Amino acid sequence: MHRYYADRPYLDLYMNAGAHWGREISINGRFAAHGAWLGDWELSGRHRFSSFQGGSRIVHLADANPASRATMSVPAVGERLYIFGFDARAEIPSSRLHAVMVCASVAGSLEIAPDGVDAAVPSDGQWHRLSIATICPQSAVRVSVEVRNVSAGELAIRDVTLREVAPAGGPTP
Repeated sequence: MHRYYADRPYLDLYMNAGAHWGREISINGRFAAHGAWLGDWELSGRHRFSSFQGGSRIVHLADANPASRATMSVPAVGERLYIFGFDARAEIPSSRLHAVMVCASVAGSLEIAPDGVDAAVPSDGQWHRLSIATICPQSAVRVSVEVRNVSAGELAIRDVTLREVAPAGGPTP
């Protein structure tokens, strides 16, 4: 994350692979089925599931016409760091996805991370961990995440996580 503040220093966040900061927010990021219910996840466009380990599932997002996406939203606390992560896999060249995290207040969107950036997923058939981090503004009440396929081929996602990090010495929920 690289963010500029007026009259403040900027913050770069570097984390070792596999590091777990803060508390994990329960979002059913393994897409475990409870009947047809997936918790707060909303899937649109063409998609399918395949089984993974221990009752988890992989979501396969079909091509971008129409846009296939997985979205969800949870309550947020302002001035906290949120880290959104997931594994992605592509089978064809030039696979691209759009992943975004949005901090919102009662009045609407406050912070969008990253702003307008699509990610290329290597088409090697291997799983690649992608992450987005941002600090939600003080008036934030919700954080939403979205992964959307913006390419012609199928993309798969699994092991979606959302973590919240409170400032040192700050209250925790």
